[in-house]
Amino acid sequence: MTLKARAFKYGDDINTDYIISGKYKFKSTDMEAMAVHTMEELDSDYYAKVKPEGGFLVAGTNFGMGPSREQAPLVLIHSTTKPVLAKRFARIFYRHANNTGLQVGDVVATSAAAITEAAPVDAAAVRREERKLIRYSDSLGDANRELRKFLYSNVYYHPRVAQVNRRAGEMLRTVFQGYVQEPERLGDAAARRIEARGVVDDQPFAVLELAPAVGTALVAEFVQ
Repeated sequence: MTLKARAFKYGDDINTDYIISGKYKFKSTDMEAMAVHTMEELDSDYYAKVKPEGGFLVAGTNFGMGPSREQAPLVLIHSTTKPVLAKRFARIFYRHANNTGLQVGDVVATSAAAITEAAPVDAAAVRREERKLIRYSDSLGDANRELRKFLYSNVYYHPRVAQVNRRAGEMLRTVFQGYVQEPERLGDAAARRIEARGVVDDQPFAVLELAPAVGTALVAEFVQ
């Protein structure tokens, strides 16, 4: 499979105002109508050139920088730009592109080219390939890894987030242990549910009733 299309080449630091000017942001929610203005700040004829048969937008580094604008990837899609090939994508544009499906075009184009070049004859040939045949382009793959690294460093494992998680774990442990010590506090409804499961009488109600909510870690701790 080979994808062929006209390529429209631009430089570095293409910001979201170049992709779709802010003056159109609140004028319409119709992306087909807004797509007419795609890239017009850099190339007033871009839409007329790309819309009939589609095309590749080729850029340098930091594509999609500047203000957060979810319309940017959407107007590219509706202008039949597919895909966008860049050395590096700005993080905010990458996130919006991920939410709107622009990455699908990148995966399709990159994978199709890889499969054509490798020309595998069977599953064994696919497994022998050094790189995955179904993949992002190098630029989008780099952006993905950069975003994941940022999220893990600044969000998922941030000290403030970790502190909240620890406090939540302590609260759950306290609640769990309290119900283990006084299972009757779970109430009649919980007792009926446990009885309906055919559970033996010597198993504390809390272990069975709260396990789905508190996870396996506390249950394992209790069992030990």
